[in-house]
Amino acid sequence: MAVVIPDGVRRTALERGEAGRAWLAGLPERLDRLRDRWALSFDEVYGNGTAALVLRVRTADRPAVLKLAAPGTGFGRQLRTLAAARGRGYVRLHAYDLSEHAALLEPLGSALAATRLPVPRRLDVLAETLHEAWQVPVRAEPGPGKAEQLSHLLQSLWARLGEPCSPELIAEALSAAADRAAAHRPEGSVVCHGDPHPGNALAVASPRPGAHTGYVLVDPAGVVAEPAYDLGVAVARTDPHRVLAAPAPADLVRADCARLAASCGVDPEAVWAWARTERVASGLYLLRFGHPALGRAYLAAAEAVRRDRRPASRPVTARRT
Repeated sequence: MAVVIPDGVRRTALERGEAGRAWLAGLPERLDRLRDRWALSFDEVYGNGTAALVLRVRTADRPAVLKLAAPGTGFGRQLRTLAAARGRGYVRLHAYDLSEHAALLEPLGSALAATRLPVPRRLDVLAETLHEAWQVPVRAEPGPGKAEQLSHLLQSLWARLGEPCSPELIAEALSAAADRAAAHRPEGSVVCHGDPHPGNALAVASPRPGAHTGYVLVDPAGVVAEPAYDLGVAVARTDPHRVLAAPAPADLVRADCARLAASCGVDPEAVWAWARTERVASGLYLLRFGHPALGRAYLAAAEAVRRDRRPASRPVTARRT
């Protein structure tokens, strides 16, 4: 089958070097094999993907979505999360083939981002959906925790991109990450989605168990962390222009954090710390992967919040590498 590969998917694959180029070259044959194995008829390609080629398909008895993930995008962890969730808070997984980097998924409707709901109500929906999704059983993971991973990402991207924001902003984000690393308790961890923004919450086609909000999450990173991490990401990934337009940006973000913390029974200071770290990380990541205008907006919003509050009590110096 000949398909038009979205630019974002092609760019992600090429970032993976030889493995990504081989994946792109092998897509036609992979699609043919999956068509025969799962008795699929192909419809349209979704054009807004970045980490996977996603197509609307039909099996012998129902519509579905076929997802083919680019290499090096954590697809195995995503599949484990979806399989363990069994549709609770997440899109249902009908079938998968890890050797083909392929999954057959429940078809969903429009994203929460496409609604006219105000941001606070979108956050409410995300919090309620996350509360359902956090029921996935936790599996112990070796290696550094999420705060340590974010610290490394912040410093490496900041240096690689030519220091696109102030050292003070990076230092504050690192300080917040260090605080959460020090507060980490394994017994308080859940399987977090990792990127719960309104574009990753899609409407179910009809009411069903596990989707009491009417929305479920897609594309989980499946990271093990405290619940406040997901809530901080949700706050950080709100429209940066809303923050920039606010007369008191820090108060606005604080209110968002408090709203989600109260909804889920977690410490608002933990949500606040994660939100500060993740807004900077999101800005740098977007710059790195071809979204300069939005990336700069995230960094500008983070800077506006930083300037609208007292300096961090325990500064951390960003290393220039």
